[in-house]
Amino acid sequence: MKKALITGASRGIGRAICDDLASDHELIVGGTDPAAVAAACERYASARPFAADLTDADAVERAVDELGLERLDGLVHSAGLLGSGAFRDLSRDDWRRTFEVNVFAVADLTRLVLPALEEAS
Repeated sequence: MKKALITGASRGIGRAICDDLASDHELIVGGTDPAAVAAACERYASARPFAADLTDADAVERAVDELGLERLDGLVHSAGLLGSGAFRDLSRDDWRRTFEVNVFAVADLTRLVLPALEEAS
């Protein structure tokens, strides 16, 4: 069975992607809140949790290590953040947080699972 890691999988688009992949994939359900991730895993016959704050590099590395991935067929970066409000009202910290989640965390997680993705190709 193919294996896919989906971030932001406990709700929204990530949840919809899990619903779509569940019939022929083992799901690795990613999210920040361990309780929400566990509840999402219960929806699927073959799912396991990946609970980590993507902005915490050490936590992400530990969570990837705990997965013990030898092979990964797909990685879906569904977690994301959008600062709200008028452009003029967004602070430097708002922009930092947005880039941390939407850019740096994506690159870091991809780097960490790249060997398992390459194994599947």
